[in-house]
Amino acid sequence: MFKGVIVPVLTSFDKNNRLILNKNYLKYLDFLKNSGIENLMINGTNGEFHSMNMKERKDILNFIVKNTEFNLMVHIGSNNIFETIELGKHAMSLKIMDLSVICPYFFPIDQTSVIEYYIQISKELKDANIFLYNNLSFTFNKIDFKILNLIKNRTNNVVGIKDTNNTPWLVQKAKEEFGEGFQVFGGSDSYALSYLAHGADGFVSGTANIFPKTALKIFESFKNGDIKKASYWQNIFQDNIENISDKVAFTDSLKYSLKLMNMDIGIPRKPVRETNDAEKNKIEEYIHRSNNLN
Repeated sequence: MFKGVIVPVLTSFDKNNRLILNKNYLKYLDFLKNSGIENLMINGTNGEFHSMNMKERKDILNFIVKNTEFNLMVHIGSNNIFETIELGKHAMSLKIMDLSVICPYFFPIDQTSVIEYYIQISKELKDANIFLYNNLSFTFNKIDFKILNLIKNRTNNVVGIKDTNNTPWLVQKAKEEFGEGFQVFGGSDSYALSYLAHGADGFVSGTANIFPKTALKIFESFKNGDIKKASYWQNIFQDNIENISDKVAFTDSLKYSLKLMNMDIGIPRKPVRETNDAEKNKIEEYIHRSNNLN
């Protein structure tokens, strides 16, 4: 079971859009580890999974498993259900049993289609722990509590959900209906503390790629019952979000921030653009004056 902060790792691409797995990438992963991060999500939204082919998604997982020691959750979602299942089987072959699956995206589908999609994945990957990934703003298909309830009652291995819809009240309803063992993680950095206050097991944070210790302080302060301190760190985190990760080209604002911190993991893959000079100047100014860098 996962607890606390899960960092959705970035993926390293060079200027020719090639996947790069090298010592610079390891330096970035070491930075997260040395900052106290124990849990990673591989091939998530921050990892640009949507621009990667199946081999690349396997390769980055192989690299991380071989070279690091983290608790890993692997996102295997795809609009191609056969690809999703193959990615799941590959992760399981590496003894990674915690698999996240985003709701089908781009083309609107009805409630029955969403439910049947997850039921088939659950059956095909029956020995895995399946975490639903709810992100309406990116997928245009939602997993509301009614759909979640129907999926949970018709599967044996759906054990949790990552909710990026800014609906922290989902946590209490899910815990009451499915028990405390059902895990819920917030997926919106601005709502991290709100999800914890509603009983979430933790949160998945893209901003924690740059400010891991701040994210950890939110969770640790809350866990210790110090709401005032947790609120303080959430406010600091919100400042980080607004200046770094709440950008149109957010994957590059994160990568450029790492570059300023002597960790060069390249640029985003097309069609995502690089940050322009004006944006870079603002990021540089913020990073240099920030008092909570790790």
